[in-house]
Amino acid sequence: MVLLATLAFGALMTYWHAHHKIELELSSGVAVAESTARLAVDDAARSPDPREGLRRVVHAFDGNRHVRAALLDPNGVETDTSNVLAPDDEAPEWLFSILEQPVKIVRIPLPSNLTKYGMIVLESDQRSETDEVWNDVRLSLSMLTGFCVLVLGLIYWTLGRALQPFAALSKGFERVGKGDYTARVPEAGPVELAHLCANFNLMADALGRSEERNFRLNEQLTTVQEEERNELARDLHDEVSPLLFSIDVDANAIRKSSEQGDAPAAVHAEAIRDAVGQIKSQVKSILGRLRPAVLLDLGLSNAIENLVAYWQARRPDINFILDLPEESWGTSLDAAIHGIVREALSNTMQHSSPSEVLISVTARSGDMIVVRIVDDGGGLRKPSGEEGSFGLLHMRERVVAKGGRFVVENRADGLGVSVTAELPLPKSTSVANAAATAGIEPREAVAS
Repeated sequence: MVLLATLAFGALMTYWHAHHKIELELSSGVAVAESTARLAVDDAARSPDPREGLRRVVHAFDGNRHVRAALLDPNGVETDTSNVLAPDDEAPEWLFSILEQPVKIVRIPLPSNLTKYGMIVLESDQRSETDEVWNDVRLSLSMLTGFCVLVLGLIYWTLGRALQPFAALSKGFERVGKGDYTARVPEAGPVELAHLCANFNLMADALGRSEERNFRLNEQLTTVQEEERNELARDLHDEVSPLLFSIDVDANAIRKSSEQGDAPAAVHAEAIRDAVGQIKSQVKSILGRLRPAVLLDLGLSNAIENLVAYWQARRPDINFILDLPEESWGTSLDAAIHGIVREALSNTMQHSSPSEVLISVTARSGDMIVVRIVDDGGGLRKPSGEEGSFGLLHMRERVVAKGGRFVVENRADGLGVSVTAELPLPKSTSVANAAATAGIEPREAVAS
Protein backbone atom coordinates (compact mmCIF):
# COMPACT_ATOMS: atom_id res chain seq x y z
CA MET A 1 0.00 0.00 0.00
CA VAL A 2 2.84 2.39 0.82
CA LEU A 3 4.57 1.59 -2.45
CA LEU A 4 1.36 2.09 -4.43
CA ALA A 5 0.67 5.39 -2.66
CA THR A 6 4.25 6.47 -3.37
CA LEU A 7 3.83 5.50 -7.01
CA ALA A 8 0.60 7.51 -7.31
CA PHE A 9 2.15 10.55 -5.64
CA GLY A 10 5.19 10.22 -7.90
CA ALA A 11 2.92 10.10 -10.96
CA LEU A 12 1.16 13.31 -9.91
CA MET A 13 4.45 15.08 -9.25
CA THR A 14 5.81 13.86 -12.61
CA TYR A 15 2.73 15.20 -14.41
CA TRP A 16 2.98 18.58 -12.70
CA HIS A 17 6.69 18.82 -13.40
CA ALA A 18 6.29 17.76 -17.06
CA HIS A 19 3.43 20.21 -17.65
CA HIS A 20 5.39 23.06 -16.12
CA LYS A 21 8.54 22.11 -18.00
CA ILE A 22 6.79 21.98 -21.38
CA GLU A 23 5.14 25.32 -20.80
CA LEU A 24 8.43 26.93 -19.76
CA GLU A 25 10.40 25.42 -22.63
CA LEU A 26 7.81 26.43 -25.23
CA SER A 27 7.57 29.97 -23.90
CA SER A 28 11.32 30.47 -23.84
CA GLY A 29 11.76 28.73 -27.19
CA VAL A 30 9.16 30.92 -28.91
CA ALA A 31 10.65 34.07 -27.36
CA VAL A 32 14.16 33.22 -28.56
CA ALA A 33 12.83 32.23 -31.98
CA GLU A 34 10.92 35.50 -32.31
CA SER A 35 13.99 37.57 -31.48
CA THR A 36 16.12 35.57 -33.89
CA ALA A 37 13.54 35.79 -36.66
CA ARG A 38 13.15 39.58 -36.39
CA LEU A 39 16.90 40.11 -36.72
CA ALA A 40 17.04 37.70 -39.67
CA VAL A 41 14.13 39.51 -41.39
CA ASP A 42 15.96 42.82 -41.05
CA ASP A 43 19.01 41.26 -42.67
CA ALA A 44 16.83 39.80 -45.45
CA ALA A 45 15.36 43.25 -46.14
CA ARG A 46 18.86 44.52 -46.92
CA SER A 47 19.73 41.49 -48.98
CA PRO A 48 20.04 41.80 -52.82
CA ASP A 49 17.62 38.85 -53.07
CA PRO A 50 14.92 39.39 -50.42
CA ARG A 51 13.02 36.27 -51.44
CA GLU A 52 16.05 34.09 -50.87
CA GLY A 53 16.76 35.90 -47.66
CA LEU A 54 13.25 35.15 -46.34
CA ARG A 55 13.67 31.50 -47.32
CA ARG A 56 16.91 31.33 -45.35
CA VAL A 57 15.09 32.86 -42.38
CA VAL A 58 12.45 30.13 -42.50
CA HIS A 59 14.92 27.28 -42.93
CA ALA A 60 17.08 28.60 -40.16
CA PHE A 61 14.54 26.85 -37.90
CA ASP A 62 15.06 23.45 -39.52
CA GLY A 63 15.44 20.85 -36.76
CA ASN A 64 14.26 23.25 -34.07
CA ARG A 65 12.72 21.21 -31.24
CA HIS A 66 10.22 23.81 -30.08
CA VAL A 67 9.34 26.17 -32.97
CA ARG A 68 8.20 25.72 -36.55
CA ALA A 69 8.58 28.67 -38.95
CA ALA A 70 6.51 29.29 -42.10
CA LEU A 71 6.33 31.98 -44.81
CA LEU A 72 2.79 32.98 -45.70
CA ASP A 73 1.90 34.92 -48.84
CA PRO A 74 -0.52 37.88 -48.64
CA ASN A 75 -3.40 35.40 -49.09
CA GLY A 76 -2.34 33.34 -46.05
CA VAL A 77 -1.03 30.42 -48.04
CA GLU A 78 2.20 28.77 -46.89
CA THR A 79 4.88 29.18 -49.51
CA ASP A 80 7.70 27.77 -47.45
CA THR A 81 8.11 26.04 -44.06
CA SER A 82 10.90 24.76 -41.84
CA ASN A 83 11.65 21.07 -41.56
CA VAL A 84 10.74 19.45 -38.24
CA LEU A 85 13.19 16.80 -36.95
CA ALA A 86 11.34 13.57 -36.20
CA PRO A 87 12.19 12.16 -32.74
CA ASP A 88 13.83 8.76 -32.41
CA ASP A 89 11.20 7.55 -29.93
CA GLU A 90 7.81 9.20 -30.15
CA ALA A 91 5.65 9.49 -27.08
CA PRO A 92 2.27 7.73 -27.13
CA GLU A 93 -0.76 9.75 -28.13
CA TRP A 94 -2.40 9.40 -24.73
CA LEU A 95 0.57 11.15 -23.09
CA PHE A 96 0.53 13.90 -25.70
CA SER A 97 -3.20 14.46 -25.14
CA ILE A 98 -2.64 14.68 -21.36
CA LEU A 99 0.21 17.19 -21.65
CA GLU A 100 -1.11 19.08 -24.70
CA GLN A 101 -1.00 22.88 -24.36
CA PRO A 102 -2.39 25.67 -26.53
CA VAL A 103 -0.19 26.40 -29.56
CA LYS A 104 1.70 29.67 -29.23
CA ILE A 105 1.64 31.63 -32.53
CA VAL A 106 3.84 34.65 -33.25
CA ARG A 107 3.29 36.64 -36.49
CA ILE A 108 6.26 38.65 -37.64
CA PRO A 109 5.29 41.33 -40.23
CA LEU A 110 7.82 42.04 -42.98
CA PRO A 111 9.34 45.46 -43.71
CA SER A 112 7.51 47.69 -46.19
CA ASN A 113 9.76 46.69 -49.07
CA LEU A 114 8.93 43.01 -48.41
CA THR A 115 5.16 43.13 -47.77
CA LYS A 116 4.50 41.61 -51.17
CA TYR A 117 6.01 38.35 -49.85
CA GLY A 118 3.49 38.14 -46.98
CA MET A 119 4.71 37.43 -43.41
CA ILE A 120 6.63 34.96 -41.28
CA VAL A 121 4.69 32.93 -38.70
CA LEU A 122 6.25 31.06 -35.75
CA GLU A 123 4.30 28.25 -34.07
CA SER A 124 5.24 26.36 -30.94
CA ASP A 125 5.62 22.59 -31.31
CA GLN A 126 5.56 20.55 -28.08
CA ARG A 127 5.99 17.16 -29.71
CA SER A 128 9.73 16.99 -29.14
CA GLU A 129 9.40 18.21 -25.57
CA THR A 130 6.70 15.61 -24.90
CA ASP A 131 8.99 12.93 -26.30
CA GLU A 132 11.70 14.08 -23.94
CA VAL A 133 9.28 13.91 -21.00
CA TRP A 134 8.27 10.43 -22.12
CA ASN A 135 11.88 9.26 -22.04
CA ASP A 136 12.34 10.75 -18.57
CA VAL A 137 9.13 9.14 -17.32
CA ARG A 138 10.12 5.74 -18.66
CA LEU A 139 13.49 5.98 -16.99
CA SER A 140 11.93 7.04 -13.69
CA LEU A 141 9.26 4.32 -13.88
CA SER A 142 11.88 1.69 -14.66
CA MET A 143 13.95 2.73 -11.67
CA LEU A 144 10.88 2.90 -9.42
CA THR A 145 9.63 -0.49 -10.65
CA GLY A 146 13.01 -2.05 -10.04
CA PHE A 147 13.11 -0.50 -6.58
CA CYS A 148 9.60 -1.81 -5.76
CA VAL A 149 10.43 -5.30 -6.99
CA LEU A 150 13.64 -5.30 -4.97
CA VAL A 151 11.89 -4.06 -1.82
CA LEU A 152 8.98 -6.51 -2.18
CA GLY A 153 11.39 -9.37 -2.82
CA LEU A 154 13.43 -8.40 0.22
CA ILE A 155 10.29 -8.16 2.37
CA TYR A 156 9.02 -11.53 1.10
CA TRP A 157 12.36 -13.21 1.80
CA THR A 158 12.76 -11.58 5.21
CA LEU A 159 9.22 -12.41 6.37
CA GLY A 160 9.41 -15.93 4.94
CA ARG A 161 12.67 -16.58 6.77
CA ALA A 162 11.32 -15.02 9.97
CA LEU A 163 8.01 -16.92 9.89
CA GLN A 164 9.46 -20.25 8.76
CA PRO A 165 9.64 -21.63 12.34
CA PHE A 166 5.86 -21.16 12.65
CA ALA A 167 5.23 -24.05 10.23
CA ALA A 168 7.36 -26.42 12.29
CA LEU A 169 5.83 -25.04 15.49
CA SER A 170 2.31 -25.61 14.17
CA LYS A 171 3.12 -29.22 13.23
CA GLY A 172 4.68 -29.70 16.64
CA PHE A 173 1.52 -28.50 18.41
CA GLU A 174 -0.55 -30.79 16.18
CA ARG A 175 1.57 -33.79 17.15
CA VAL A 176 1.41 -32.89 20.84
CA GLY A 177 -2.38 -32.49 20.54
CA LYS A 178 -2.54 -36.07 19.25
CA GLY A 179 -0.51 -37.35 22.18
CA ASP A 180 2.93 -37.54 20.54
CA TYR A 181 5.15 -35.88 23.12
CA THR A 182 8.34 -36.73 21.22
CA ALA A 183 7.69 -33.77 18.91
CA ARG A 184 10.53 -31.24 18.83
CA VAL A 185 11.04 -28.10 16.74
CA PRO A 186 14.34 -26.49 15.73
CA GLU A 187 15.21 -23.47 17.85
CA ALA A 188 15.86 -21.14 14.93
CA GLY A 189 14.63 -17.82 13.53
CA PRO A 190 14.36 -14.45 15.29
CA VAL A 191 15.19 -14.27 18.97
CA GLU A 192 11.54 -14.21 20.03
CA LEU A 193 10.60 -17.22 17.89
CA ALA A 194 13.71 -19.15 18.93
CA HIS A 195 12.75 -18.53 22.58
CA LEU A 196 9.19 -19.70 21.84
CA CYS A 197 10.49 -22.87 20.14
CA ALA A 198 12.78 -23.57 23.07
CA ASN A 199 9.87 -23.25 25.50
CA PHE A 200 7.80 -25.55 23.27
CA ASN A 201 10.51 -28.20 23.44
CA LEU A 202 10.64 -27.84 27.22
CA MET A 203 6.84 -28.19 27.39
CA ALA A 204 6.83 -31.29 25.16
CA ASP A 205 9.62 -32.84 27.24
CA ALA A 206 7.72 -32.14 30.48
CA LEU A 207 4.52 -33.58 29.01
CA GLY A 208 6.42 -36.67 27.87
CA ARG A 209 7.88 -37.21 31.34
CA SER A 210 4.44 -36.64 32.87
CA GLU A 211 2.90 -39.16 30.47
CA GLU A 212 5.58 -41.68 31.34
CA ARG A 213 4.96 -41.13 35.07
CA ASN A 214 1.23 -41.52 34.56
CA PHE A 215 1.83 -44.74 32.64
CA ARG A 216 3.97 -46.13 35.48
CA LEU A 217 1.41 -45.01 38.06
CA ASN A 218 -1.39 -46.70 36.14
CA GLU A 219 0.69 -49.87 35.95
CA GLN A 220 1.30 -49.67 39.70
CA LEU A 221 -2.39 -48.99 40.32
CA THR A 222 -3.37 -52.03 38.29
CA THR A 223 -0.80 -54.14 40.14
CA VAL A 224 -2.09 -52.92 43.51
CA GLN A 225 -5.67 -53.69 42.47
CA GLU A 226 -4.70 -57.17 41.40
CA GLU A 227 -2.80 -57.71 44.66
CA GLU A 228 -5.83 -56.55 46.65
CA ARG A 229 -8.06 -58.92 44.68
CA ASN A 230 -5.65 -61.79 45.25
CA GLU A 231 -5.42 -60.98 48.96
CA LEU A 232 -9.20 -60.91 49.23
CA ALA A 233 -9.37 -64.21 47.39
CA ARG A 234 -6.84 -65.74 49.78
CA ASP A 235 -8.81 -64.46 52.77
CA LEU A 236 -12.00 -65.97 51.44
CA HIS A 237 -10.23 -69.22 50.74
CA ASP A 238 -8.28 -69.42 53.99
CA GLU A 239 -10.85 -67.96 56.39
CA VAL A 240 -14.33 -68.48 54.98
CA SER A 241 -13.88 -71.88 53.39
CA PRO A 242 -12.78 -73.61 56.66
CA LEU A 243 -15.78 -72.17 58.46
CA LEU A 244 -18.09 -73.40 55.74
CA PHE A 245 -16.44 -76.80 55.93
CA SER A 246 -17.01 -76.82 59.68
CA ILE A 247 -20.68 -75.98 59.18
CA ASP A 248 -20.92 -78.79 56.68
CA VAL A 249 -19.36 -81.24 59.16
CA ASP A 250 -21.71 -80.13 61.94
CA ALA A 251 -24.71 -80.43 59.70
CA ASN A 252 -23.63 -83.92 58.68
CA ALA A 253 -23.25 -84.88 62.33
CA ILE A 254 -26.74 -83.58 63.07
CA ARG A 255 -28.09 -85.63 60.17
CA LYS A 256 -26.42 -88.80 61.46
CA SER A 257 -27.61 -88.26 65.03
CA SER A 258 -31.14 -87.74 63.83
CA GLU A 259 -31.34 -91.07 62.04
CA GLN A 260 -32.93 -92.51 65.17
CA GLY A 261 -36.15 -90.62 64.41
CA ASP A 262 -35.50 -86.93 65.01
CA ALA A 263 -37.06 -85.88 61.69
CA PRO A 264 -37.15 -82.10 62.35
CA ALA A 265 -33.42 -82.06 63.11
CA ALA A 266 -32.73 -84.00 59.94
CA VAL A 267 -34.74 -81.56 57.91
CA HIS A 268 -32.85 -78.62 59.38
CA ALA A 269 -29.55 -80.35 58.87
CA GLU A 270 -30.35 -80.96 55.22
CA ALA A 271 -31.31 -77.31 54.81
CA ILE A 272 -27.99 -76.30 56.33
CA ARG A 273 -26.15 -78.54 53.89
CA ASP A 274 -28.03 -77.05 50.97
CA ALA A 275 -27.24 -73.55 52.14
CA VAL A 276 -23.60 -74.46 52.61
CA GLY A 277 -23.49 -75.91 49.13
CA GLN A 278 -24.85 -72.68 47.69
CA ILE A 279 -22.38 -70.64 49.74
CA LYS A 280 -19.52 -72.76 48.44
CA SER A 281 -20.72 -72.26 44.90
CA GLN A 282 -20.96 -68.54 45.40
CA VAL A 283 -17.55 -68.35 47.05
CA LYS A 284 -16.05 -70.34 44.19
CA SER A 285 -17.63 -67.98 41.69
CA ILE A 286 -16.36 -64.94 43.61
CA LEU A 287 -12.90 -66.49 43.80
CA GLY A 288 -12.93 -66.99 40.06
CA ARG A 289 -14.01 -63.42 39.42
CA LEU A 290 -11.58 -61.90 41.94
CA ARG A 291 -8.60 -63.98 40.92
CA PRO A 292 -8.83 -64.63 37.19
CA ALA A 293 -5.16 -65.65 37.02
CA VAL A 294 -6.18 -69.08 38.35
CA LEU A 295 -8.61 -69.46 35.45
CA LEU A 296 -6.17 -67.88 33.00
CA ASP A 297 -3.72 -70.70 33.65
CA LEU A 298 -5.99 -72.74 31.40
CA GLY A 299 -5.95 -70.06 28.70
CA LEU A 300 -7.65 -66.74 27.98
CA SER A 301 -10.31 -68.36 25.83
CA ASN A 302 -11.21 -70.84 28.59
CA ALA A 303 -11.35 -68.07 31.21
CA ILE A 304 -13.74 -65.96 29.11
CA GLU A 305 -15.87 -69.02 28.36
CA ASN A 306 -16.16 -69.74 32.09
CA LEU A 307 -17.16 -66.12 32.62
CA VAL A 308 -19.81 -66.38 29.92
CA ALA A 309 -21.02 -69.67 31.40
CA TYR A 310 -21.50 -67.90 34.74
CA TRP A 311 -23.83 -65.34 33.16
CA GLN A 312 -25.44 -67.89 30.83
CA ALA A 313 -26.57 -69.89 33.83
CA ARG A 314 -28.27 -66.81 35.27
CA ARG A 315 -29.53 -65.32 32.00
CA PRO A 316 -30.39 -68.26 29.74
CA ASP A 317 -32.47 -65.95 27.53
CA ILE A 318 -29.34 -64.22 26.20
CA ASN A 319 -27.48 -65.53 23.16
CA PHE A 320 -23.70 -65.17 23.55
CA ILE A 321 -21.56 -65.09 20.39
CA LEU A 322 -17.86 -65.69 21.03
CA ASP A 323 -14.91 -64.99 18.74
CA LEU A 324 -11.92 -65.87 20.91
CA PRO A 325 -8.28 -66.68 20.09
CA GLU A 326 -6.53 -69.91 20.94
CA GLU A 327 -3.23 -68.19 21.70
CA SER A 328 -2.21 -66.26 24.79
CA TRP A 329 -0.23 -63.02 25.22
CA GLY A 330 1.08 -63.41 28.74
CA THR A 331 -0.56 -63.28 32.15
CA SER A 332 -0.51 -59.48 32.45
CA LEU A 333 -2.15 -58.81 29.10
CA ASP A 334 -4.54 -61.75 29.37
CA ALA A 335 -5.62 -60.55 32.83
CA ALA A 336 -6.30 -57.07 31.43
CA ILE A 337 -8.40 -58.50 28.57
CA HIS A 338 -10.28 -60.76 30.97
CA GLY A 339 -10.94 -57.83 33.32
CA ILE A 340 -12.27 -55.70 30.46
CA VAL A 341 -14.63 -58.47 29.32
CA ARG A 342 -15.74 -59.12 32.92
CA GLU A 343 -16.53 -55.45 33.62
CA ALA A 344 -18.26 -54.99 30.26
CA LEU A 345 -20.47 -58.05 30.80
CA SER A 346 -21.28 -56.93 34.34
CA ASN A 347 -22.33 -53.47 33.07
CA THR A 348 -24.38 -55.03 30.27
CA MET A 349 -26.26 -57.34 32.62
CA GLN A 350 -26.91 -54.61 35.19
CA HIS A 351 -27.87 -51.70 32.95
CA SER A 352 -29.27 -53.28 29.77
CA SER A 353 -31.71 -55.97 28.74
CA PRO A 354 -29.92 -57.53 25.79
CA SER A 355 -31.01 -60.54 23.82
CA GLU A 356 -27.62 -61.01 22.18
CA VAL A 357 -24.04 -60.23 23.23
CA LEU A 358 -20.97 -60.46 20.98
CA ILE A 359 -17.52 -60.94 22.54
CA SER A 360 -14.58 -60.68 20.17
CA VAL A 361 -10.83 -60.74 20.87
CA THR A 362 -8.66 -60.44 17.75
CA ALA A 363 -5.09 -59.49 16.88
CA ARG A 364 -4.88 -56.74 14.27
CA SER A 365 -1.85 -56.06 12.04
CA GLY A 366 0.36 -58.04 14.37
CA ASP A 367 0.83 -55.15 16.81
CA MET A 368 -2.57 -54.50 18.38
CA ILE A 369 -5.23 -56.57 20.19
CA VAL A 370 -8.81 -55.41 19.67
CA VAL A 371 -11.39 -56.40 22.31
CA ARG A 372 -15.04 -55.75 21.44
CA ILE A 373 -18.17 -56.37 23.51
CA VAL A 374 -21.34 -55.42 21.64
CA ASP A 375 -24.92 -55.85 22.91
CA ASP A 376 -28.37 -55.02 21.56
CA GLY A 377 -29.74 -53.54 24.78
CA GLY A 378 -31.11 -50.07 25.40
CA GLY A 379 -27.91 -48.10 24.77
CA LEU A 380 -26.23 -45.37 26.78
CA ARG A 381 -28.28 -42.66 28.45
CA LYS A 382 -25.39 -40.22 27.99
CA PRO A 383 -23.26 -39.78 24.86
CA SER A 384 -19.69 -41.02 24.46
CA GLY A 385 -19.84 -43.42 27.38
CA GLU A 386 -20.17 -40.71 30.04
CA GLU A 387 -22.20 -42.97 32.31
CA GLY A 388 -21.45 -42.65 36.00
CA SER A 389 -20.25 -46.26 36.21
CA PHE A 390 -17.22 -47.47 38.11
CA GLY A 391 -17.07 -50.38 35.67
CA LEU A 392 -16.33 -48.03 32.78
CA LEU A 393 -13.73 -46.24 34.89
CA HIS A 394 -12.01 -49.52 35.76
CA MET A 395 -11.99 -50.64 32.12
CA ARG A 396 -10.56 -47.33 31.00
CA GLU A 397 -7.86 -47.51 33.69
CA ARG A 398 -6.88 -51.01 32.58
CA VAL A 399 -6.57 -49.95 28.94
CA VAL A 400 -4.67 -46.74 29.72
CA ALA A 401 -2.29 -48.65 31.97
CA LYS A 402 -1.38 -50.80 28.97
CA GLY A 403 -0.95 -47.77 26.70
CA GLY A 404 -4.09 -48.55 24.70
CA ARG A 405 -7.24 -46.81 23.51
CA PHE A 406 -10.72 -47.24 24.99
CA VAL A 407 -14.04 -46.24 23.37
CA VAL A 408 -17.60 -46.74 24.64
CA GLU A 409 -20.40 -45.62 22.35
CA ASN A 410 -23.88 -46.40 21.15
CA ARG A 411 -24.12 -48.63 18.13
CA ALA A 412 -24.68 -46.91 14.79
CA ASP A 413 -28.16 -48.46 14.52
CA GLY A 414 -29.01 -47.28 18.05
CA LEU A 415 -29.83 -50.83 19.24
CA GLY A 416 -27.21 -51.20 21.91
CA VAL A 417 -23.72 -50.37 23.17
CA SER A 418 -20.31 -51.09 21.66
CA VAL A 419 -17.27 -51.33 23.96
CA THR A 420 -13.92 -51.33 22.13
CA ALA A 421 -10.47 -51.61 23.71
CA GLU A 422 -7.28 -51.54 21.65
CA LEU A 423 -4.24 -52.87 23.50
CA PRO A 424 -0.70 -52.81 22.05
CA LEU A 425 0.98 -56.19 21.80
CA PRO A 426 4.30 -56.81 23.54
CA LYS A 427 7.41 -56.68 21.36
CA SER A 428 7.30 -60.46 21.12
CA THR A 429 4.01 -62.33 20.87
CA SER A 430 5.43 -65.45 22.46
CA VAL A 431 4.11 -66.36 25.86
CA ALA A 432 7.55 -66.43 27.39
CA ASN A 433 8.54 -62.96 26.18
CA ALA A 434 5.13 -61.49 26.97
CA ALA A 435 5.30 -62.94 30.47
CA ALA A 436 8.84 -61.70 30.95
CA THR A 437 7.71 -58.22 29.87
CA ALA A 438 5.07 -58.34 32.61
CA GLY A 439 7.66 -59.46 35.16
CA ILE A 440 6.19 -62.98 35.73
CA GLU A 441 6.97 -66.55 34.85
CA PRO A 442 5.58 -67.99 31.61
CA ARG A 443 2.19 -69.67 31.97
CA GLU A 444 3.53 -73.07 30.95
CA ALA A 445 5.94 -72.91 33.87
CA VAL A 446 3.13 -71.91 36.22
CA ALA A 447 0.92 -74.71 34.94
CA SER A 448 3.68 -77.24 35.43
